[in-house]
Amino acid sequence: MANERTFLAWMRTSLSFITIGIGVTQLFRLQDKDANSKSNNDSHALKRFGKPLGSVFVILGIITLVFGSVRFFKVQRMLTRNYYPATRLALVLLIATVLIIILITLVVVLKTSIRR
Repeated sequence: MANERTFLAWMRTSLSFITIGIGVTQLFRLQDKDANSKSNNDSHALKRFGKPLGSVFVILGIITLVFGSVRFFKVQRMLTRNYYPATRLALVLLIATVLIIILITLVVVLKTSIRR
């Protein structure tokens, strides 16, 4: 039962990443429409960073879902053998990746908002 809850947590996390990716893309699109009336340079910067940044979050969500699915079946198989593998490296990698992406997002948002 704990294995199923853990899988659902991985799924919830992946859906959150995908939602953030869609939100970031839409945020830059809305700012892009507003920037078209003000300045062409701001519009170019928003077009350049919006979709790639949103795509990175969506890809991270897909990777998280695949990892959670593989992990679920691996743990299920191991539990039948009375062994439960700990996940340390994968969690550290996920946390580091998310931290880097969030910092990049912060820098992009701050740079585009300072230009205005």
